[in-house]
Formats: sequence, C-alpha cells, structure tokens
Amino acid sequence: MLHQQLSKEWFLVRNALSNFTSDAMLNHVRAVDGVIDYDGCNAYVPSSSNFASDVNSYWDQVTNYSNLRFSTNCDVNLSGGIELQMEGPSLTIEELRSNERAYGLLSCSRATNNASLTITRPFVVRKLVEKDYPSPGQCRISVYDILGTNDNPALKYSHRKLDVNATFV
Repeated sequence: MLHQQLSKEWFLVRNALSNFTSDAMLNHVRAVDGVIDYDGCNAYVPSSSNFASDVNSYWDQVTNYSNLRFSTNCDVNLSGGIELQMEGPSLTIEELRSNERAYGLLSCSRATNNASLTITRPFVVRKLVEKDYPSPGQCRISVYDILGTNDNPALKYSHRKLDVNATFV
C-alpha cells in the first residue's frame, strides 16, 4: 500500500514539474532575457537561452508546495549524471535549452509508523521555445511540450503540444 501511494505521488509531482518547466522557461524569457515588448521579442533568439537555473528554482517551489500539502518528502534537480548515462559525453550537461532533452532526478520518500520507502527515478523533459508573429505589431513566444522520439533527423520534432505563450506588442 505504501509503495502504491508513493508511486502515485511521485508521478503526480513529476507531472507538475513538467508543467512548471514551461512556466519557468517563459519567466526566464521575460526576467533574464529581458523580453518585455515587441522590440525585445523581435530580437530574442530562443536557442540562446539556458533555462536550467530558472527551472531548478521553479522545481524547488513545486516540491516545497507538495511537501507541505502531502505527507511525502520530494527533492528534484536537473541531473548531468543522468544525461551522461542516457546521452553520452556532452558539452551541455545540466543545461536546459530549447528542443533539447534534459534529465531530472526526482526522489520522494514517505514513512509510516511501520515502514519507510523512497523512490528515486530519472525523468526527461523536452521543451521547444518558438517565436512567431500572429499579426502586425505582435510578437509571440510559445513554449511547447515535445512528445515522442525523433527517429527522423530531417524533422525538428515528432509532435508538439502548446503549454504556455505570451504576446508582446
């Protein structure tokens, strides 16, 4: 029973982390990259941003909230070690960039009077940040979930789902 409850909570926290990753990336575009109007959006290059520190900060907020609300203790960080295991040597370890996979390591613990259990598992996030112009005088930044694998190098991604966006004028 403890394992089922903890597995469910681990999964729920992981889903929240994935969703808040997009919010962290859009916040980074505004706060760190300084995109606050049309001119800033027009000059913005999505591939230039490393979102890792903002994502880790948002993830801390998510786990702090879930730890206060539930009887589970979770901790998460981007993991360069997992990236090395999954991707091989890379120069972008512990970075999170548009349209690249990044690996998180989520550990959740729960204890009762009779037992305690910890589940530690890696998970992957892959987000795409795009800029477009929906109408004259408007510039939009969108963050998408990238779903599936990319077995065809000619494709940028397999499938994408809009998570968050902001329009600047």
